[in-house]
Amino acid sequence: MASTKLLTVGRAAAYLGVSAATLRTWSNRGLVPVYRTPGQQRRFSGNIGAQLGEYYNGTIKALTFSQGRYAILKQFSVEPRMSITRVDLPDSSFTTKQVGARTDYGFSPRMFASALLQYSSADQTFSSNVRFRWEYRPGSEFFVVWTDEQDTNPLDPRRGNIALRNRAFVVKMTRLFRF
Repeated sequence: MASTKLLTVGRAAAYLGVSAATLRTWSNRGLVPVYRTPGQQRRFSGNIGAQLGEYYNGTIKALTFSQGRYAILKQFSVEPRMSITRVDLPDSSFTTKQVGARTDYGFSPRMFASALLQYSSADQTFSSNVRFRWEYRPGSEFFVVWTDEQDTNPLDPRRGNIALRNRAFVVKMTRLFRF
């Protein structure tokens, strides 16, 4: 189930896990869209999704909050999101949290860069995926993709600080031939 509604500063801050003062600062800086009532009170809009159900021999409860796409500039947009999932099984229970953002920057209608940044508490990783796409001719494209995953668990005795889990750099070019 999903719904969209306006939230007070306090409620929106509680959903995001930040203080009301932090949310007001983000609003003043233009980092999150805000609606103002006739009395100049801030109201925030977003999508809230909830999942309740069975999960193997247990239950799953999930809450997802996404702000939707926010255009900072005409060609630059950000799409923040977060989710909390609780799984209760007969032998164990766990909670995972994911926080992330997708960004897009359009250089032109045929050239753009996008990035997906995400932190997951399930395996304590920070992941990033950055992609550049250029359609140099109709049907012909050039891609550059950088993917990176870092283990952020500072208590892991096998290493010091942040450790690399995965990294890839890919260049791809396609060409449409017409016969």
